[in-house]
Amino acid sequence: MKKRGESELWLDYYAKYQFIEYYRKRVEELELVQKKLLRALIEQTEKKENPNKLLINQLSKTIGENSKILAEFGMALPLLSRIKSLIMIKYDPAKNNNNDVDNEDLGRL
Repeated sequence: MKKRGESELWLDYYAKYQFIEYYRKRVEELELVQKKLLRALIEQTEKKENPNKLLINQLSKTIGENSKILAEFGMALPLLSRIKSLIMIKYDPAKNNNNDVDNEDLGRL
């Protein structure tokens, strides 16, 4: 029983904080990759002699794919914020006023 309680506390902590931290780190990593890809693309396109057109094409494609993923991550931020607020409402008795709208939102999640 004690171990189960500890597991529930860990899961609650992870759901509230660690998931957001994990998500934020992935966004930062994607941004870093994007900067490096852009730098490599600029280097290739500015070459005076023998720019590698195949590499330029592949870099451009990868930059586009990475941009799409970053945009999708950007759309998720408001959703994560709403999920966090619903978790806080659900599990914080002081804030849980049995709001029907929040209960419906929790049900949809």
